[in-house]
Amino acid sequence: KDQEKPTNISIYKRQLVKYDSDSESISGGKKKANRLSISKKRIRYGKNKNQILQHRETEMKMLFGQTHNIKKLFHCRVPKEISDPVPHELFSSYQTLKTFYRPLYKNKVRVFSKMGNSIKNHMIVEFFPFDHMVEDRKKGWQEFVDFLLHRRNFINDVSKKNSSLLSGTMYAEGWRKAQVSSQIVGRVFQEIASVAYESCKSYLKEHSLLSLSQMNFNQKDNYCPDDFSSAITYTINDFSNKAHVDNDSDNWTLIGFIPIKKDGDLAFEDFDVEGGEFVIRDLQVFIDLPRVEGITLVVLKTSELKHQTLPSKSTSDLCTRFGFSCQISKTMTNTMEKFHNNYYKGRNHTFGNYDDYIKKANEKRISFFYN
Repeated sequence: KDQEKPTNISIYKRQLVKYDSDSESISGGKKKANRLSISKKRIRYGKNKNQILQHRETEMKMLFGQTHNIKKLFHCRVPKEISDPVPHELFSSYQTLKTFYRPLYKNKVRVFSKMGNSIKNHMIVEFFPFDHMVEDRKKGWQEFVDFLLHRRNFINDVSKKNSSLLSGTMYAEGWRKAQVSSQIVGRVFQEIASVAYESCKSYLKEHSLLSLSQMNFNQKDNYCPDDFSSAITYTINDFSNKAHVDNDSDNWTLIGFIPIKKDGDLAFEDFDVEGGEFVIRDLQVFIDLPRVEGITLVVLKTSELKHQTLPSKSTSDLCTRFGFSCQISKTMTNTMEKFHNNYYKGRNHTFGNYDDYIKKANEKRISFFYN
């Protein structure tokens, strides 16, 4: 079945047009009502067909780089001036979502607005069904989840420090050493939004920021090929939060949702978590996660757009949705700027490197042995 459409869709004049001008919806279903209007456009632009196609290809490269897999890309246009339709709601209700919002749950979709001849890209979302995922990619995601869940033994949760959190548990990793499992995240980020990915990489290097894979503090020229982020947060246990904007640097954020069992295994089947939709209020679109049987990745500027995760619950209490977010922290940016400007020189500040931790650990072992 086609995806449900808001009853007042004509008010917002959203357009869903596939790149090759096929009359298909986001979910891939045929929309016969649109064939006439599309055919009229072809007649009107008949003499300028090549110019129009070239212009559309340029639009794609503005955010996504090379136009490979362009047949899989759908477009969702939102008005240039759009805001939260029901701002007083703590959680966007089902009726609000049904009336005002566009649901996304299949394929690869770009959300954008247009002002005159200029285009503003707001978000891209791609869904990776387990049924179509190769075994190596499944293994990579499993290792990624296992690594972060294991990290809980060494860090504290930050649930109480997050003012927008309402339920569930959140963990945050600032700069940590040699987190090679982040490579799979960098690679899929590059695959779904290459220009946004390159923007984050450039931001790291220009500001000499630390990446997740670096072993020591002052290694501003020692970046791995997949480095793009300085921090990662992840959530479990029926996480939900208030509508908010993040206090991160003005750059792209990668957000992911992975269905897992409570024991940490990927939930390839029998995933029974209800709710947990990811709502972008300022765009009036939401990720309909209960309808997704696989992994979801979203790229957007969370420092500009109000967003939230709705409450969720596993009917069997055996499953949970693992969420993660990779971003460049504004705190990290400010700290590194001070560091490179010698703000901390002569002050009583210590920056712990990999070598420092090994040295301290060995000193403790020697002290314990002789005492």
